[in-house]
This record gives sequence, structure tokens and C-alpha cells, in this order.
Amino acid sequence: MKIDYTGYELFKNYCYNKAKFEDFINHPSYKTILNHGFFYETGISEKVIKKALETTDSSFYGFYNIEIFKNNISKFESLIGEIKLYEKEWIKSIENIYFNYFPEKMLEDITIYPILGYDVGIGFENSVCLNISNNMYLENSKEIFYWIIHEVFHVIYNKIHMIPKINSIISSKNWLDYFKLFLQNEGYAVYFPLNSRIENNDVKNEKYPGIYDYKIILDDKKINFEIQNFLKIVKNIEKNKYSEDECIEYLFGNFRYTYRIGCEMIRRVYKVFGKNAVKEAIYEDYNNFFDNYIYLLQQ
Repeated sequence: MKIDYTGYELFKNYCYNKAKFEDFINHPSYKTILNHGFFYETGISEKVIKKALETTDSSFYGFYNIEIFKNNISKFESLIGEIKLYEKEWIKSIENIYFNYFPEKMLEDITIYPILGYDVGIGFENSVCLNISNNMYLENSKEIFYWIIHEVFHVIYNKIHMIPKINSIISSKNWLDYFKLFLQNEGYAVYFPLNSRIENNDVKNEKYPGIYDYKIILDDKKINFEIQNFLKIVKNIEKNKYSEDECIEYLFGNFRYTYRIGCEMIRRVYKVFGKNAVKEAIYEDYNNFFDNYIYLLQQ
């Protein structure tokens, strides 16, 4: 596993007319986000990115006018410097976390790209791409460490399980299956940084949903309230009561059930059955994972 800064450098050079658009957009990191966008139908494309960079009113998914990037370049350079400073320490810590659960070969071909633009972070194919222009990272560089842990799990998950393309989801049963799959996928991605966040007391920030998830999970009253809502939604999906847009909102939107409830399921697996069960459940089919452990949420 390694961190590669060349995608960021090419984008920075493009900002100052030292590289062409084609130079950075054809870099493996930006190819990864384009492939991710195609797979999940986020709407990202080379054309959309170019328009966002060249105009003042066409920002899209972490891409915006190039002058804004240039005006903040000192912040990005400072963050890149911090990542380089802690790179070896962070990589070693992340490997120590995952080598307790997976063989070393699972991580050896993963490349982490700090870049500018797109989502807060993605783990897709053999790459992790983190958008360092996100204020969450600029305010606390340690978030880079936590989100590498998070996104690395998505890369590992894709090596174990097959995720269907979103355009193949056409029925309520398909949506329920997708819900179960991401309950497992996002649940573990939230679970693995949990202990590190607790050790560093980085679980209280309510400004960013990906951090606020932990405050909810660690509050018994709040997480139990979320669980009850989640169980109702599952029943309604089973009864085909939601439109496709509603299913997408419950799955990927601001409710964040797959992140919070998925992590809480795994925490309860650990409490009841121990570490080996947590490890084994990663390899279970998502339907089996859901069916075997949903009762832990109903206690």
C-alpha cells in the first residue's frame, strides 16, 4: 500500500497552465473517479469537470472554478505536507489494523491518491481517492488517516464481493438487496476507524456527517432511535412502498442508515460473539450477514 501524489501535482500544474487538461484527467486517480461515477451514475464526466473548472456557475461534485482552487493552493500544499510527514506512521497503523483481518496481499496493490475534486473519498478498483479540498480535511489533517482506513475497506470489499451496477437495480427486492449489501460494506468501513477515532477523541464533530455518525453510534439513545426507523424502512421496502428516488435517498442520502446501523450491527456482533465472528462476517454473503445478525438490532 502506498500514497501517490502525482495526480494532485498534475492538477496543480494544470491550474497554473503547466499541464494540459488531458494530462491530469488521464491520470489513474482521475480515471478512477470517472469509472466510479460511471458505475454509480453520479453524473461525473470529463466534459462536466472541464466545464466546472472553466466557468463560475457550473460547480459539480467537488469541482469548481479553477480560480477558487488557485486561491486556496497554500492550504492544499500545507495539507499535502502534513500527509507526507505522517505517511509512514499512518500506513503502518492502517496495515496493523487490517492485517488482523486480512492477508497482506489484500493491501499490497492499493494506491492512495490525495487529489482535488470529486467526493470526500472513494475506494474503487485498487485505488483510494481523497478530495483534499474538503474542509473536513483542511480543518483536521488526521481525518485523512481515518478516511484512508474507511476507503481501503471498500477496495477490500470489492475484492471479496461483487457489487452490481446501480442501473441493474429495478425492483423492490433488488433495492432491499442493495440496502443489505451497503449495510455490510459501509458498516465495516465505519467500524474499522472507530477505535482510532475514540483514542483520539475524534468522534464529536457534528459539522460533518461522516464524523457525526460516530457520535450517533456511541449514544445508546440516539442509535436505538435510528434502529427503529431503519427497521420500519426495511419493512416498507419489502412491501414495495417506496419509489426508486426514495430508495436511493434512504440508501445514499442524509439518513446514513447503512453507515450507522451497519456499524452498530458489527459492534453488536463483536459484543456477543467476539472478534472472530466479526472477521468471518466480512466474507458472508450480504443476505446471510443481514439474516444472521438483524436480530441483534431487535433486542
